[in-house]
Amino acid sequence: MSEFVNKLQKRFYRRTFVFVLSFTILFLMVLPVIVYFVELSGNKHKIIERLDKLTRLELANIMDEKGEFKPNYPLIEDSINDLYNYGDIVDFRIWVGNKILYSFANKSFIGRKFINEELIESIKKNKIISEYVKPGKNENYYLSDKGLLLETYIPITKSGKVVAVAEYYTVAPKLFLLGPQTFAVILFASLIPFIVYVILYREFKNAIKTLDNFDNKLKVSYDKLGISYSNSIKSLSKVLEMKDVETEGHAERVALISLNIANKLKLNSYETGQIVIGAYLHDIGKISVPDSIILKNEALSDFERKIVQKHVLMGYKLVESDEVLSTVKDLILYHHEKWDGTGYIHGLKGGEIPFIARIFSIIDVFDALVSERPYKKAYNFNEAMDVIKSYSGSYFDPALVEVFLTLTENEYNDIISNIDSVNISNIINSAIRVVLNSKVAI
Repeated sequence: MSEFVNKLQKRFYRRTFVFVLSFTILFLMVLPVIVYFVELSGNKHKIIERLDKLTRLELANIMDEKGEFKPNYPLIEDSINDLYNYGDIVDFRIWVGNKILYSFANKSFIGRKFINEELIESIKKNKIISEYVKPGKNENYYLSDKGLLLETYIPITKSGKVVAVAEYYTVAPKLFLLGPQTFAVILFASLIPFIVYVILYREFKNAIKTLDNFDNKLKVSYDKLGISYSNSIKSLSKVLEMKDVETEGHAERVALISLNIANKLKLNSYETGQIVIGAYLHDIGKISVPDSIILKNEALSDFERKIVQKHVLMGYKLVESDEVLSTVKDLILYHHEKWDGTGYIHGLKGGEIPFIARIFSIIDVFDALVSERPYKKAYNFNEAMDVIKSYSGSYFDPALVEVFLTLTENEYNDIISNIDSVNISNIINSAIRVVLNSKVAI
């Protein structure tokens, strides 16, 4: 399985696990409360239904049309006691208007008047009003130690007219976090995300398998593309050598020296890939320069020199439209610029010159110095280093020259002696792969 697919699979496992765990914890926290309020609602309807029945059967018979107890009605207290002892009623009152006609638990309230919005609404609309409350108002403060209560107002009617209102206070059911019903709901609800996870997992496994197959095919195509680019780059380099533009092995040498300096500068893999590819393509524009100029052993005229200098523009144009090769277009265009602004072709100065071009310009000049050309003899290592040092601050970035001068003769000799044994193709392929990875999400 590819690294990409493997990461995707791990990300799925991690995120779905977090989702399932979070969803389950949320259920454990929220569901008991939800179940409790559902129970409260169901309990409320049952209590109202029961109290309404009791009111009609018991109270309607002991009240007259004036909203008073019928004189000498037998068993009035017995009826009220039976009502009070039935269920979880903690207090019971009868209101006529806003005055208390009867109070079971607090006799001192009989005859007193209170402003009560729920009572007024029950009378006006001939409607049962019921809500859960925590006692604290003037007419129920003495019940504050009873906890949550269901306060219910039930109209008592005679001939369709409200003559009185019965008020009941009943105990609300307690909240049991691990009650049987709550536990059953939590268990069922917590299974839902796991069921979803199993379904998603199956589909994801199938998708991963398909994706892995496509990814493997893409990898093959991707590798073929990298090899194609690698072969093209090496072929272009050889074309330049055959044209006698470069001495043999120049591209390989500057590529390997570039790797060494890149390590010293601690460049990232992308910048290292740029400088390696650029080592092979930096003078690709010289293909357009006529052989009569390229092969000329005499000094070039000003006109001919300008034609040669334009090779950086031609090289830039050759690669600028290519998705991969365009990553080195700045190195190609600016590697002949000088730190003091006297270079070509734009006369850039100092930090205006792209960083990679500043590095490569030192390496390119160094290899030219130590290589024999038709118009000059080769410098030895120390002589070439002295020249590079002498150009610090004029041709080259002083900070980069300081790093380049840390290249030892032994290191350089190792590069030269091993150039035939080093797998140049692997170095180019590695550089191409890094650049491709920056362009294509694989």
